[in-house]
Amino acid sequence: MDRQNKEKKTKERKNRLGWKMLALAVLPVLLLGTVLLGVGMHAFSRSMENHVQKEMTEETKLILKMLDQKYPGEFSLYKDEDHNYHIYKNGQDISNDTEFIDNMKEIMGVEVTLFCQDVRLLTTLTSEKGQRYVNTAVSPVVTKEVLKGKKAHFYRSTTTVGKERNFAYYEPIFLKDGTCFGMVGVCRRATDVEKSIRVAMIPLMFVCLAAMFIIGAISVWYAHKLTGRIYVLQRFMKRLTEEEFEAELPSNLLQLQDELGDLARSGRRMQESIRRQVELDELTQLYNRRFGDKQLQQMRTQIGESGVPYCVAIGDIDFFKKVNDEYGHEAGDVVLTRVSRLLRECTVCKGVVCRWGGEEFLLIMEDCTLEQAVEILQKLLDTIEEQEIEYQGRTIRVTMSMGVVAVEEKEEIDDILRSADSKLYYAKSHGRNQLRS
Repeated sequence: MDRQNKEKKTKERKNRLGWKMLALAVLPVLLLGTVLLGVGMHAFSRSMENHVQKEMTEETKLILKMLDQKYPGEFSLYKDEDHNYHIYKNGQDISNDTEFIDNMKEIMGVEVTLFCQDVRLLTTLTSEKGQRYVNTAVSPVVTKEVLKGKKAHFYRSTTTVGKERNFAYYEPIFLKDGTCFGMVGVCRRATDVEKSIRVAMIPLMFVCLAAMFIIGAISVWYAHKLTGRIYVLQRFMKRLTEEEFEAELPSNLLQLQDELGDLARSGRRMQESIRRQVELDELTQLYNRRFGDKQLQQMRTQIGESGVPYCVAIGDIDFFKKVNDEYGHEAGDVVLTRVSRLLRECTVCKGVVCRWGGEEFLLIMEDCTLEQAVEILQKLLDTIEEQEIEYQGRTIRVTMSMGVVAVEEKEEIDDILRSADSKLYYAKSHGRNQLRS
């Protein structure tokens, strides 16, 4: 059973609007940021590789230029008795000039190879044991695209020498008659190039991640703020359904000039409308019996907690039926309205007054001793007696009888009402227009 309750609560949390809005705020940022970061890194990586290609192209041309400066003249090819090829330049055999390519490697930081056809005659590439990869063949792909195609070509980390992947650039070499007899190749270890690219990408990654964090944080903050306001409205509406009409909305929410602000102001108006219908008497605009019962319960609780004195009074307009019979029900409504206004004025800041029945009223007087209540209510009865209520050219005068009691701590509400009602009955049966306590 506990497990089912736990799963139910987990499901409810997942279905809450806050989680959905949080996901709506964060997930697109993460997704978009990841895509942009991936695209940006790929584009940056490709740009860096293009830069490497440009550098290697220039390095190869520079090697050929320096080779021309050291050995001026045209290339030529010679095959000795052992069927080994030798490359000549202006009559000088350069096939064994390792010093030249070693210097090129030291100056430019690249591996340099001189090919005859697809075979390495001179190279700075060495095995793990330090042996140069001479008399070894290049891949068939390079042979086809560079030697046979007679066109320079750049390879992105696909050329392997030994176990190493390399970025490589090959430039074909031609004899005087235009025959392609070999090529010059330069290469860099792919791991070195990729490491340089990764290091260069760190600032880009940092900027992208920082931007994702900032945008995500702003989105989360705004979503949290928005859901917080929605939760306030939700709690407000829930309290209205539970008939807690004293619920208040924050002033900053009511002042918003957006849809939530409109919703809050509409909720406030709805609260007042429902409150009037549920708690107020339509004719007299006094609180009704429903609200009076609620206030009596609250009064009893507060007496026990704070010790503030309360008094409860029940009043009844004398001979009200006679007013209705002689002047009409509309006149009776005018009398009820006038008396209600006087009752409301006498209890201001001292409690509440409710229309308890047809012409009967309940007064709950807060922070008021019995002596103070008697003084206030007696003045009220005198004021009512003095009233001249005009209706269709006729003057109506009424009086009122009242019973008032001081509320004792832990006294039951039914007993309080019964006691006040008995005082009222005594006043009415002993001449009316009086107050009994």
